Amino acid sequence: MASRIVLPTTYRQILQAAADYNNGRDKYNDAYRAVYEGDFRRNLVERGSETDMQELTLFLNKWRCHLSRERTPAVLKLSVAQAVFCLKPLSGLSLGAEGVDSATFLAVEMAFERLVEDNGIAATVASKILGVLNPEFCVAWDKPIQKAIYGSQKCDGKRYGAFMRDMHKSAQIVRRDARKYGIENPAASISQAINQHPPFTLAHFINNYVWLTVTRGYSYDPGPPTD
Repeated sequence: MASRIVLPTTYRQILQAAADYNNGRDKYNDAYRAVYEGDFRRNLVERGSETDMQELTLFLNKWRCHLSRERTPAVLKLSVAQAVFCLKPLSGLSLGAEGVDSATFLAVEMAFERLVEDNGIAATVASKILGVLNPEFCVAWDKPIQKAIYGSQKCDGKRYGAFMRDMHKSAQIVRRDARKYGIENPAASISQAINQHPPFTLAHFINNYVWLTVTRGYSYDPGPPTD
């Protein structure tokens, strides 16, 4: 990835970023728990009514997406259903898993396109929706992250797919580093360390790191070599 993004390579970096994000003044994790608790995500995936889309619109606006509460739910009702269908091959798949093939990333690209295609849904919003529909695998990005990677180029499904390929590679590297400390499930370990219940996913914690380092300008020491 030819960009100003420096991807995480160690468990320590992800843990530090997760702690900073969790303790930040905006308390984003408090809002994000809705993805893991209750029926919010289940209703979006299994039912997808306009009421569910209204809830999704309110959720997205907590991240300053500025979506119309009157018009957006009707737009999302069709596009979210299409994205859910595209994401079916990702069921049970976590970011950083071994053996992820090109068809998986193609499914992500198609889901992204279904959300942005002729619907007035921005690339940032589309990625956040994918992160809600599949928090195990999909990573959100915002305009500063998009600009750092692609400059002024349009961020379409293929470019989001390329971004996700790099997120997947980074997650694999972090998982291998965590194993050096006897940690097989870094997401569960980090969730416990920051007292996050229910536990969040590695994709969420990778998102924390990328957002803090690119959008907020934080820097995290990878720590001493463990080999």
